[in-house]
Amino acid sequence: MKRLSGLACMLLLFVSSASGAQAGERDLIRQMQSGSAVLMIRHALAPGVGDPADLNLDDCSTQRNLNQAGREQAKAIGHWLRSRGIGQVKLYSSQWCRCLETARLMQMVTVTPLPALNYFFKRPEDLEPIL
Repeated sequence: MKRLSGLACMLLLFVSSASGAQAGERDLIRQMQSGSAVLMIRHALAPGVGDPADLNLDDCSTQRNLNQAGREQAKAIGHWLRSRGIGQVKLYSSQWCRCLETARLMQMVTVTPLPALNYFFKRPEDLEPIL
């Protein structure tokens, strides 16, 4: 878990320093346009924390979901990217409804659910090894 925390901090620092200056933002946009950058978004606004114990990935009513502000955020993210010429992308999402909805509302390309993105709250030592 220590590694993930360090990585998250580095990503936050990179994004903060890149978005702070206009030249940095232009460089980041160029990298995304060329396909040499990866943009990771957790999901748009979905009030609350975690999910109920009876969570079922196939039933959005058992999950914490986007509210109207979150839906507007997702649309705005997609608009921001498209307006900067970033449109030919590969878009992957966890199977959580709030993440899939964020990705779909961005209106970029078809969203590919990727189970490997599903859950980050468990400790790595508690996960079953992939063989």
